Amino acid sequence: MQDMPPDSGPSWGFARRNQVELVTGIIGRAVSGNQRGETIDMSLNDPLADFFTRLRNGVRARHATVEAPSSKLLERIAQILLREGYISDFQVIPDNKQGILRVRLKYLEDKKSALTDIRRVSKPSVRIYVKKHEIRPVRNYLGIAILSTSQGVMTDREARQKGVGGELLCEVW
Repeated sequence: MQDMPPDSGPSWGFARRNQVELVTGIIGRAVSGNQRGETIDMSLNDPLADFFTRLRNGVRARHATVEAPSSKLLERIAQILLREGYISDFQVIPDNKQGILRVRLKYLEDKKSALTDIRRVSKPSVRIYVKKHEIRPVRNYLGIAILSTSQGVMTDREARQKGVGGELLCEVW
């Protein structure tokens, strides 16, 4: 026992407790805990999935707002979520890069979120396209699907009305 350092405990359990934790910053930057305090830019291969994950995590942690890197597609999806009543508000904050999309989450009277879940359907590895007659209702019409069509980003209901199909981006309920 004299050979062991004082902070060494049992070999089971918290094997990684002394390692540096990777924390995501406000605009998709990973901040490493090195001695110099340098930041490392994260590469986002799927910004849409990252946005949905930030929304889910924000709801589960009961945050008032969520921030993500902005893009035209994410702004259009935020407009749809606002119109359908899943979020309270959103704004685009300009910065020296692409801008930050700040989304204010919506909570109901009983402190439950209006956004129960959001699921990515079409992914970069497997794209899912649907024709106008193949668009299925989400949660028995209690949720919405968001599609990217030749006429823009729209809900499943709008796509059925216009008679267009497209890439099925996500389902929200």
